[in-house]
Amino acid sequence: METLAIAAIAGPIMSLVGIGIFANKKYYQDMMKNFAKDASAAYVGGILASIIGLVILLQHGTSWTLDAAGLITVFAFAALAEGAVLLVAPGHIFRLSTAVAKNENMLHMLAGISVLAGFYLSYIAYFVQITVEVTPAA
Repeated sequence: METLAIAAIAGPIMSLVGIGIFANKKYYQDMMKNFAKDASAAYVGGILASIIGLVILLQHGTSWTLDAAGLITVFAFAALAEGAVLLVAPGHIFRLSTAVAKNENMLHMLAGISVLAGFYLSYIAYFVQITVEVTPAA
């Protein structure tokens, strides 16, 4: 899958999630706290995160550059790692999500990162449309 296509999909979603956290902090805090109580959500989330990470890595390849392709590579590995931890040791993610929900500064930081990364990917995908060289997966 081409870098621009992934950026065009991931950018707006990341931006909306970050804006949603800023606009509805209590909702997201409750969701994070309740996530630890729902084993089914953790299982499904682990499967989906693993699939998303693997599909992006297999179709996009890896790029360790400081641009959109590198950012997508980092997020793909992060999704794969999150999915693996949710499937193998969900307690770690439960503790992390509960801690983040309780720490407003951390929640705001994550929301800010999501908004900035989402705006950057959206900008690249919809306005700049650069060509990026990526090493395909073997």
